[in-house]
Amino acid sequence: MITGRAELIDFHIVNATPDTPPGMEAHQKIQIPFELRGQDVKFVGFWSSRHQGVFTPMGTNMHAHFQTLDNKVSGHVQGLKLAHGLTLSLPKG
Repeated sequence: MITGRAELIDFHIVNATPDTPPGMEAHQKIQIPFELRGQDVKFVGFWSSRHQGVFTPMGTNMHAHFQTLDNKVSGHVQGLKLAHGLTLSLPKG
């Protein structure tokens, strides 16, 4: 998890319904894009070189979500520009 200020986050939410068909093509059609600037946020992400199309999108090894600290905005991260002074939290292990 990364916590701190994001200068810019390009993100989307998915407007899915029970009738939404599976697959990337349908997923892309129901994405609603947004931008967020200058907010304190938490990022939670996943990285794997072996799970494209499972829990990371095809063509990338990473998938990340964010949430503002006031819990008012969240979404799927598509691009970002981070400010300095972020905190990286890793699990014990």
